Amino acid sequence: MVTYEVFADVRADLADEYAQYMEHEHIPDVLRTGAFTGAALERSGVSKFRTLYRAATQAVLDEYLGSDTQRMRALFAVRFPAGVVLTRTNWTIVHEWHVEDEPAP
Repeated sequence: MVTYEVFADVRADLADEYAQYMEHEHIPDVLRTGAFTGAALERSGVSKFRTLYRAATQAVLDEYLGSDTQRMRALFAVRFPAGVVLTRTNWTIVHEWHVEDEPAP
């Protein structure tokens, strides 16, 4: 499993508009590409957000980055030409733990 993380530092006056856009337009559009098995939008304080997209493999993520990213970024830039600073990071899960995996005492 690979996680594609997009961190957004959003100007405070745009934060609610950004959250609505991500929830109702951008993230659903990204998921419709078929590249990801799921996504999560997280918020810290008023204006810091991160979106986590999960891809089954690095190859699937690479395909998305090569074929769909330009279009998605262009649509985003039309909506938010200023006031949002984005950083992107790819993460590979090394190991996951789940509560149900732990033996009962």
